[in-house]
Amino acid sequence: MLEHPLELLGDVAVASLGDVLLLLLSTGGLALLAPSWLLLSLPTALHNALSAYGVQHDLVHHYHLGTLTGLFVAAAIGAGRLRSLTRLRQLPVYALVSVAAIVAVGVGLSVHNAVTRSIPRQAAAIELALERIPREASVAATWSLMAHLSHRVEVYSLPEPFLSAEWGTSLTTVELAERAEHVRFVVYRDIDVLPSGGYSPPEDLGTVKRLLRRLGFVEVERVGNVHVLERLGNGR
Repeated sequence: MLEHPLELLGDVAVASLGDVLLLLLSTGGLALLAPSWLLLSLPTALHNALSAYGVQHDLVHHYHLGTLTGLFVAAAIGAGRLRSLTRLRQLPVYALVSVAAIVAVGVGLSVHNAVTRSIPRQAAAIELALERIPREASVAATWSLMAHLSHRVEVYSLPEPFLSAEWGTSLTTVELAERAEHVRFVVYRDIDVLPSGGYSPPEDLGTVKRLLRRLGFVEVERVGNVHVLERLGNGR
């Protein structure tokens, strides 16, 4: 960071500047009328921008909620100051608010419709794939599949128990290794990502898959993008 400040600024701009501008646009520019209140967004925005965890730069996930909250607090204060502007200065603000509203409604409807259509197909594929796993079997799965497996006695969130995760359980390395020996099934989807745990985030799923192959796991079921792996040979 200190050795290459210009390179750092360039990386931050590429990864996060566009997202921050989109969030600012979502307030219709009203947040700019209360600039001091924008400081509420600064800690979360900086934390996300400087993070090496790629998911924190993606608006799809929850990491920008703190930034968004600060922006809309500033927007609320800014809306109260709108009347103090002359009519000429109010016009661009109203125009920006209108654009933001149109974009929000249009994008929101398209995303909602796409997700609504895909959820039944995804759920059906997941349930069909999970039928391969006996109810008493120990399972490790990616986070998007945990809700379908949470009723089981022993279930782990990948990459645990095979690799430790930064926001995983409180189990020690030794305890994780002991539990990993008894995991019989692993389930993941191609589109899933894993929490960082000492390996490169862009390659984390591939890293775990290579490790699982070395441990004797083979794919026994695939439905759509849902993969079911079983440990064969030693009966664990």
